[in-house]
Amino acid sequence: MDFEKTYQNEQRFLTITGIYPSEFDVLFKAFEPRWTQTHKHYDSRGRRRRKPLTSRQLNAPTKTLPTNRSKLFFVLYLYKVNPLQEVAGATFDMDQGQVSRWKTVLTPILLKALEDLGLQAARNTEELIRLFRSRQSKKAKGKKTESLHLDVSERPIQRNKDYKAQKHDYSKKQAGHTIKNSFICDKHQFIHFLGFTWRGAIHDKAMIEAEITSFENRAFEGLWLSKDAGYQSYQPKGVHLLEPFKASRGNPITEFQKEFNSWLSSIRVVVEHAIGGIKRLRSAFEKIRKFRTHRADQIIQVAVGLHNLRVTAGRASYAQRSSCVRAKLSILST
Repeated sequence: MDFEKTYQNEQRFLTITGIYPSEFDVLFKAFEPRWTQTHKHYDSRGRRRRKPLTSRQLNAPTKTLPTNRSKLFFVLYLYKVNPLQEVAGATFDMDQGQVSRWKTVLTPILLKALEDLGLQAARNTEELIRLFRSRQSKKAKGKKTESLHLDVSERPIQRNKDYKAQKHDYSKKQAGHTIKNSFICDKHQFIHFLGFTWRGAIHDKAMIEAEITSFENRAFEGLWLSKDAGYQSYQPKGVHLLEPFKASRGNPITEFQKEFNSWLSSIRVVVEHAIGGIKRLRSAFEKIRKFRTHRADQIIQVAVGLHNLRVTAGRASYAQRSSCVRAKLSILST
């Protein structure tokens, strides 16, 4: 595949990589120094070199994927299109083993580049506090986050041959074998928190209780946290909670409660759109062919980082949705 021709065609480039050429350029500025640092000390199989490469050796093109831009393009193509490795090899003129090795080498570099740009999602409470406080301090007074939105998403996996293991993977909600992650985003659809990769049988509430027990920190002071009916008994301290009313047997919800649930759904739609943005990558929603927990976790980390890149790059306008959320939340304070 000719990178330069594809780069000139914006729509084709977006279809193949999931991001626009301008967003690619932003990401490449962080990717190139990370690649140079890794290539200097490690070979293509991840083995440490006896001595670092010289500047002349670093600038020499590699046999496959000769330029640094083509390397970033290649790894984005793998995650967006999710082809068989034989197909990817035929597309980029290499064998299946080379595709596998390049993906193994380039994926950690891509994740580090996204982290250098501040686009990574927190994986625990301490990291969430640190990143959220830092991001809030950089925003103007009128643009600071007033609400966070919690939800979960599942991805299908192959059925395990072990019958006992199948019980841990089976999700009654999806009626299939899955893995799942928790997400917390703001009104702009920027994802601040990404939970661990769990087996499909575990309940959504049990996941978030193990990941975030409390929001008791000044960084979250005055914030609203919205959640759906699956988190009914999850009551963390430190934030104001918004949750829908739930009917029980012999106790249907009232008309007012129905209207409140509809109003809350109109606010929570941002987290549904954020999860939809993550699943622009085919690797993030198609059935995982060969399941490995760390591989599946890498996929969702890449998908979240690229989604946050699109949100911050400004090509797509998220202002209208965020203003609607802000207006609706202002009703609560009046």
